[in-house]
Amino acid sequence: MRDFEGFLRRRVLQAAAAALILVLIEALVAHLRPGWRLIKIGNEMFLLSALVQVDASIFAIVVSLTLIMAEIISTSYSVDLLDVLFREKRLKLFVILYGLVIFLGILVLKFVSESLVSDFFVFLTITLSAVAFESLWHYLMATRDLLRPTSLAATLVRELPIEDMLEEYRMDRVSRDHFSVIESFVHGVVAKGDLKTLALVMNRLNAKIKNSRFWERPMGYRELSSILRNFSSRFLRMFLYASTFDNPPVMSFIVMSYQRVAEQVLSRSKHPGWTRRERLLLADLALGTLCRMLESGRKHGSVREQILSSMNALREMIGERPIEDPDSFCAFMKRP
Repeated sequence: MRDFEGFLRRRVLQAAAAALILVLIEALVAHLRPGWRLIKIGNEMFLLSALVQVDASIFAIVVSLTLIMAEIISTSYSVDLLDVLFREKRLKLFVILYGLVIFLGILVLKFVSESLVSDFFVFLTITLSAVAFESLWHYLMATRDLLRPTSLAATLVRELPIEDMLEEYRMDRVSRDHFSVIESFVHGVVAKGDLKTLALVMNRLNAKIKNSRFWERPMGYRELSSILRNFSSRFLRMFLYASTFDNPPVMSFIVMSYQRVAEQVLSRSKHPGWTRRERLLLADLALGTLCRMLESGRKHGSVREQILSSMNALREMIGERPIEDPDSFCAFMKRP
C-alpha cells in the first residue's frame, strides 16, 4: 500500500497512452478509409454514456461494501483501518478523481462534437475505468488479508513511523503520538482476550524499536529518560486497561514487552560519559513503572512473578543485586 500513489500514477499514464494510441490508430484508419471510425458519437452516444454510468455505479457500490466490511472489523479492534492504510487519504482522493473522470467523460459524450478529440476522451474514460477496476482489485485483495486481526496488527506495526516517534520522545515534544494507534488497537485486543494477536503486535513492535537506526547516536540522560518516560506512561496505561479485564496472561505479556523496551533504552546508557548515578536513575524510572503495575497485578500470582522477573532483569543490567520481595522494594521506592 505504501507505493499506492506511484502505482496509480503509472496506471493513469498508461491509460492516457492507450487512449492516445487508439486515437492515432483511428486517425490512420480514417485516412486510409475515409468515413470509418472506431466509435461513432451519434446514435450510440447515449448507450455508451449509460454503460459508463453503470460502471461508475458498480465501482461505487463495491468500494462502499468493501469499506463497510473493513470498518466493521477495524472498529471491533478500536482502530481506523483506512487511516492506517492511507494516512494521506489517498484512497479518497483516488475515488474523487475517478468520479471526476467519469463525470467529464459523460459530459464529453453528450456535448462534444464528433472529432478525434472527443474520441480521445471517450477512450480515456474507458481505459481509466479499466484502471479503476484493476486498482480496486488490488485494494480488495489487500483488504481481504487485513480483515484478519493478525494481518491488521502486522500492518499497524509496519506503518508505525518509529524514527519520527522516537525523535519526538527524545525531544519530549510529542506533537502527534504515533503510538496511539497501536495503543488503541491493543485495547481492542485486550478487550477480546486475543493473546495471539497481542503477542504478534508486541513482538514486532519490540523488534522494530530494537532494530531502529535511531539508537546509533550517543544520547545523554535527559534524552533517554524522556524516551523511557513516554514509553512507560503508554505501557502503564495499557497494563491498567488490561487489569480491568482480569486476564493474567495478557497482563504478563504487557509487562514482558515493557521490560524489552526498557532494556533497549538502558542498553544505550553504557557508552562513555555516563555516570553510575545516571544509570541508576534511568533504571529507577523503569522500576517505578513496574511498581505501579504491581499495585494492580499483585493479586495474580503469575503477573506478580513476571513483574519480579522483569525487575531483576533490569537490575542485572545495572549490576545490582536481585530483588526477593517486590512489595518491600516498591514500598522502599516510594519513600522520599
